[in-house]
Amino acid sequence: MAYSYIGDTARAKANFNTTVEQDPDYLVAYENLGRIAAVHNEPLTEVYYKNALNINPQDVNVRYLLGEYYQRNERFDDAMREYTNITRIMPTNRSAHYNMGYINFVYTLDYNTGIKHFSDAIAADPKYSEAFYMRGLCYEKLKNIPSAEADFKMALQFNANFDKAKEGLKRIGK
Repeated sequence: MAYSYIGDTARAKANFNTTVEQDPDYLVAYENLGRIAAVHNEPLTEVYYKNALNINPQDVNVRYLLGEYYQRNERFDDAMREYTNITRIMPTNRSAHYNMGYINFVYTLDYNTGIKHFSDAIAADPKYSEAFYMRGLCYEKLKNIPSAEADFKMALQFNANFDKAKEGLKRIGK
């Protein structure tokens, strides 16, 4: 861990590998190997995270990291599966709900499903300005201007400097 903290990823990786050779059930070592590999978008990222999940399938943090890896690599079905698994384990995980909404908004263009996931993120954190903003974008795409306006205003209520929400209001003429 010390090598990781000082930015010596080569030594950190070597030590984490030694750790899992000596103790194949050391989840934290696999998680850290995954984090290091993810920085360089190495295919082993998935292997390290899956090894960690073999040790503890309920580890929400590792599932989230794996979901992000899939999302960055445009493996959206895999990302959605991990985020869904997270919400089964922890129904109020705002980040998993948000990321599912984001995938639906940006990549599948399924705005209604995006609204559902952003609403779930808001239910998990009623002051989640980014989720209000993204749900507002979904409403805007569906031409539901009153709902878009309400969400952009809610985003601004919780973050007065949220420029994208201000631009959203201008875009819809409010």
